[in-house]
Amino acid sequence: METEFTIALRRAIAADPALSAALTRQAEYGVLPNVFQFNPYVYLIETNDAGELVVTITRPQNLNPRIRYNIHDRGHVVGMPALLPVLRRFGLQHVIEQRQLDLPVLLALRAQRPVRGLQRRRRPPGRAARRDQRRPGAAAGGGEPPADLLRGRGR
Repeated sequence: METEFTIALRRAIAADPALSAALTRQAEYGVLPNVFQFNPYVYLIETNDAGELVVTITRPQNLNPRIRYNIHDRGHVVGMPALLPVLRRFGLQHVIEQRQLDLPVLLALRAQRPVRGLQRRRRPPGRAARRDQRRPGAAAGGGEPPADLLRGRGR
């Protein structure tokens, strides 16, 4: 969740390259991460060896639990016991005063990939033509999905 504390923290990280280097991997990834707090009793968030976030949803009311689900976003978690001394070292008492919860902080970057299902895949022309030859009544070289599929129907 985004809070007044996480907004102030992100602004402080954006304003100070030394703070950014101490808390984020902005130099490695080239962009400023999003900053959120989360409830560790509902989500277990880990970082794998590739720097990707792996999430386990621990709510008992989930009918379809996600266990160690790799969301392919980059990021890491910083707990309050590790974060507060860094903020004090940089003299950011005004950021600390915005804190209302002692929940851990997630520094996350969206993966550079299209969201599944929202963007149409492009097929090589030869593959589309071969597929259309196998379907009776298909337009030669068409490859375009039916209009009802583009509108989200026809599943």
